[in-house]
Amino acid sequence: MNKFIALVVAVTLLFWGALLYKLTGNQDSPTQEQASSLEVGKDLKFNDLLDRLKHQTLDTKGIRNPFEQPAAPKPVVKVVKEVARDTVVEKPKPVKPKPRITLDAILPGDNPVAILKHNGESAVVSVGQDIWNVHIESISADKVTIAYDGGTLELAP
Repeated sequence: MNKFIALVVAVTLLFWGALLYKLTGNQDSPTQEQASSLEVGKDLKFNDLLDRLKHQTLDTKGIRNPFEQPAAPKPVVKVVKEVARDTVVEKPKPVKPKPRITLDAILPGDNPVAILKHNGESAVVSVGQDIWNVHIESISADKVTIAYDGGTLELAP
């Protein structure tokens, strides 16, 4: 274990020593000839600099003026179909849905009765009775006929 710690310390010292050596500038410096070529000429004239610059062209087709008022959108014209005034359009009469009544049982006899269900509510009805906005027209052994606003409905067990 001591050898490992000694190795880590040696590598760390070597790394930091190399880093500090480079940071202090003790590395190979360029020669005098190379240093003079790296310097920028101070005696250049302004006109010479302008001659060296390339002329930049600007494409004006894709650029818009930010201060120009935008063009108003074109108005939308609605096409109106003329309808003859004599033409009367009749609305179809609303169809009333059939009542959601189910037949549970029929008890035939001299005074027949039926057991009907509507929305979870049961009722014993006889001929001529009005219940749940329907009228019981007839009760036979095999069917019950009821009348509602939209027509008649036959219920069979």
